[in-house]
Amino acid sequence: MHGHSPGPERRDRGLQRPSSSSEKTWFRTREGRRYGREIALIIVVKLMLLIVLWVVFIKPWPRAVTPPAAVVHQFYDPAVPAVRHD
Repeated sequence: MHGHSPGPERRDRGLQRPSSSSEKTWFRTREGRRYGREIALIIVVKLMLLIVLWVVFIKPWPRAVTPPAAVVHQFYDPAVPAVRHD
């Protein structure tokens, strides 16, 4: 270390942001926009596939018609011990 602190021009240069008119981010380029559209399309297709799978396989399953009191009875009553036959 030489004991030399960087001058104000060096410190300011490190904190400056590139101007938006001179430099584009990658996502603002043609390839970046294409990549964003492809990712969005993949997400939409996957959501549509999940919806179709749910409608076709899960929604048609019949639900058991059980009154709430029967469910409470099943969970809170003590279990009957199994009878052992020796």
